[in-house]
Amino acid sequence: MLGFFITTTHMTGRKTVPFTPPRALRPIAAACIAAALLPMAAQAQSLLNKMPADYTPVAAASASAPVEIKGHSYPKTIQLDGNTLQLNGAGVRYKVIVPVYTAALYSSKPVKSEQEFMAAPGSKRLVLTMLRRVDSNELGYMFAKSMKVNIDPKDMVTALPGLARMGQIFADAKAVNPGDTIIMDWMGKGKNTVISIRNQQQGEPFAEAAFHRALMGVWLGEKAADFPLKNALLGQSAQKSAF
Repeated sequence: MLGFFITTTHMTGRKTVPFTPPRALRPIAAACIAAALLPMAAQAQSLLNKMPADYTPVAAASASAPVEIKGHSYPKTIQLDGNTLQLNGAGVRYKVIVPVYTAALYSSKPVKSEQEFMAAPGSKRLVLTMLRRVDSNELGYMFAKSMKVNIDPKDMVTALPGLARMGQIFADAKAVNPGDTIIMDWMGKGKNTVISIRNQQQGEPFAEAAFHRALMGVWLGEKAADFPLKNALLGQSAQKSAF
């Protein structure tokens, strides 16, 4: 029903009341309203025409903003070994209810499973940012234990030397503190794995592809250490807080 408000003036003051025109006058009232709105529409169109060609709405621009988790920022894209990688997913590793570190997974294309991640071409990255102090021996033990659970039996023999060397790397690191990063890169050109702690490469690259498969199984395998984190890294669901 067509209607609008009118303001009347009385001795007691101004008063706004709803008004519905008689049926016979409604076409005329509608025409008057349309005529009043036309200049406003023309003005809005004029403003749109003056906007620069590269204007981007704020909502669209935010799509490229870094992802913030527990105070740590992860960019949507990174460069590694000549490849542009995109953030596939990110989340938090909890031990019971205690947040231990944040994690972010980068790949050359979106992946939804461990198999898709391993098959993705080019370089790949998993980065961990610590939220609490952890003894490096404890962390290395946790990784090694989960690797053994997830490793393919056919990879066991070839992955074991790398597993032992990784344990030594964490033993030498002593401890990791809040803000420290642990980065695990698969270098597409060299076909090897590079581990960095606090942005320092730890020894020579791990040449065995079996080692990289076993290492990624800690976070992406069928028996991953933290399934909510696994789903978050694979972009399958937003991770809920443990609290």
